[in-house]
Amino acid sequence: MAADNTRLTIAGRVEGNAKPGIRVYAGPPYYALCTDPYAGASVNFCRLGSYYLVAPWAGASIRVAEGATVSGLSALTVSRDPRAASYVSVDLTNAGTMTGTAGPAILASQSVSQNVSATDAATGTIGGIRGGVATIVNDGVISGVGGVAI
Repeated sequence: MAADNTRLTIAGRVEGNAKPGIRVYAGPPYYALCTDPYAGASVNFCRLGSYYLVAPWAGASIRVAEGATVSGLSALTVSRDPRAASYVSVDLTNAGTMTGTAGPAILASQSVSQNVSATDAATGTIGGIRGGVATIVNDGVISGVGGVAI
């Protein structure tokens, strides 16, 4: 998923099999044409008709309900294209089960351009967290099944 302000509520099963169950990714930079959507009523940061560099961003609010499962190589992977100064933001609340078959359930790339927070409810189980996670609130179980608990 490479979009902004995406909201996911998982109440059933998400199976990534040989891929992540959920992937939040800010893609590569691209050039966009400078336009003036306000017909001269705004201050432009570029010259009309020229191109400017855009660093895309991705944001997601993910809720895994009690009894739901998310699995794959990792249950959740958060990353960005290394060529861009993109921003990635994820707010995860887990009351179900999140597992990774090839390592930790939550895998967040080490990036200064992301904000990942994870809340594990009393009924939640997360099979390990690795990477750049800014905030962890745990009332459930975070296990070291993926090699390390946190």
